[in-house]
Amino acid sequence: RSRWRELLRSVAWVLKFLRHCKGSRKADKGLTADDVTTALRVIVRVVQRSHLATGVITGKCFSKTYFLDDEGIYRVKGRLQNSNLPYDTKHQMLIPQGTNVAMLLARHYHVVTGHGGADRTLQEMRRRFWVSNGRNVVKREIGACVECKKMHGPVAEQIMAPLPEERTMQNKPP
Repeated sequence: RSRWRELLRSVAWVLKFLRHCKGSRKADKGLTADDVTTALRVIVRVVQRSHLATGVITGKCFSKTYFLDDEGIYRVKGRLQNSNLPYDTKHQMLIPQGTNVAMLLARHYHVVTGHGGADRTLQEMRRRFWVSNGRNVVKREIGACVECKKMHGPVAEQIMAPLPEERTMQNKPP
């Protein structure tokens, strides 16, 4: 199971409970896609506010230009602005590298890609999120992946025991 999905769903349930307590919405039985999307945006906003200084983000930094969107989320302003890609792909959400969310995202996308390498994991993650120093974050998570260690670990070689004396003595053929 993905810890990232667990985090998303947990926050979505908490937000749904808070809305229910305020009486602003009729109680639904389960989570909707809108609930999960709202939870994602809340998580990203909280992480950005707690880890990013406003002065560092507003200008050009790390060879990328960032901007603050209508929902209060810092996004990357890249060269895909005129493409017909989805908004989240054109302008990825900025995630600071030293956060647990960056680690959870790297681990989640590593598993989603079938324990793919760093390039594949980073490519999939960058469809929605831009983790600063993302390649190092992904490599660290891949290095910590137990399944990958088992798959790509060294092959054990059998050490043969010496032959018994009876099998090494020369006898005349029958």
